[in-house]
Amino acid sequence: MPRPVVIVSFSYAPRLNPRAFRWTAIAERLVALGHPVAVVTSWLAEAPASEVRNGVHVHRTGWKLIEGARGGMGEANAAGSNQPASLLKSLARRLWRNLSWPDVTATWYFAAVKAAAPLLAGKRDAILVSVAPSFTAVAVGAALKRRFRDLPWIIDLGDPFSFLVETPPNNQLLYSWFNRRFERGAFRAALAVSVTNRRTADRYAAEFPESASKICVIPPLLSAEVAPGATKARGGAVRIVYLGTLYRGVREPDFLLSLFVTTLDTFRGAQLELHFYGDVGACGGAFEVFRERCRGRLFLHGVVPREQALAATREADVLVNLGNETTFQLPSKVVEYAAAGKPVVNIASRREDSSIEFFQSYPLALNIISEGRAPDAAQIAAFHEFAARPAAPPDAAALEAFLRPYRIDEIAARYLGLIDGASRP
Repeated sequence: MPRPVVIVSFSYAPRLNPRAFRWTAIAERLVALGHPVAVVTSWLAEAPASEVRNGVHVHRTGWKLIEGARGGMGEANAAGSNQPASLLKSLARRLWRNLSWPDVTATWYFAAVKAAAPLLAGKRDAILVSVAPSFTAVAVGAALKRRFRDLPWIIDLGDPFSFLVETPPNNQLLYSWFNRRFERGAFRAALAVSVTNRRTADRYAAEFPESASKICVIPPLLSAEVAPGATKARGGAVRIVYLGTLYRGVREPDFLLSLFVTTLDTFRGAQLELHFYGDVGACGGAFEVFRERCRGRLFLHGVVPREQALAATREADVLVNLGNETTFQLPSKVVEYAAAGKPVVNIASRREDSSIEFFQSYPLALNIISEGRAPDAAQIAAFHEFAARPAAPPDAAALEAFLRPYRIDEIAARYLGLIDGASRP
């Protein structure tokens, strides 16, 4: 029997990030299946405070001044401005990041609790879902669970929290002990915890063995249909495309840039271009080091609208994925890469990277393990051969079988299984 579902997620449409794409699609699918769905999300200047969006009751809340300043700081940071006002904002942002808990969206906590509580009051059959990041949504869920003790609560984690030290959500010197304590308590209180890959699930099971039976894997969602593009004869330049955000110390372009320029140096006739779409500001220094050696073949497009990013995916000859330094995070875009039916160069820092596991059964992938070294002759030759030769189109049936677990029907069915578990005595 359909049950009311209340989703607490800092990100929701029209925001443009993986969690917003995923949970907008899931919420709308649940509505289509007959479940009343309400979403409590963050205030957004260009969206109404309350609306029914494709059947989903969306409630946007938070301090408008704070959220407006947050957006302004993000824009200034992306632009790399050196104006005094931007520098002051950058200093304020750094100070807030060092003091806030559980993350920089902490000010949303009180408004979200206040907005969500009436949606749950008097509804004995309701289900609560907390979506992270941001982990503030889990703190909101914990507060609601304390208020409504019999409330079934599902935690959905796009990234781990207490053991994510490479890109920590808060000041580890101040809060690492409390992060672990709080997350352990949240797992105990929850009905179920979903993560996107097996390595994250295994790590959590080791960290919190008393909650291991609650942890399940629900993989990344194919959030946009990227129809396989026509394979073209390689007569002009080969467009090698990376889409996504770069992070210093976690997801860096240095090995890819070195591989690219060394290939150009080794194979003088190679007609290759390297295109980056997304926020690369954190690793800007690496591009300056390699730019001259790229001989005009390197293109930085910056942050672009989603439609333009999807077009770049379709028009690419070769796509590039850069694995994270962590072995337990899987970029959600790998599913869209696969859906495009294009050759994919997957660069991972170690063999245990979750992206290696994902692309093992994808027929058009070249996995390269960097292991902290410069590209060797074998890797350069393999990269050149892979990029330069025309790719045979993938078998349509095989590609569909590969993509099926990542489609919305399958993903929503997995969450419905958790909801059904809450329905049973």
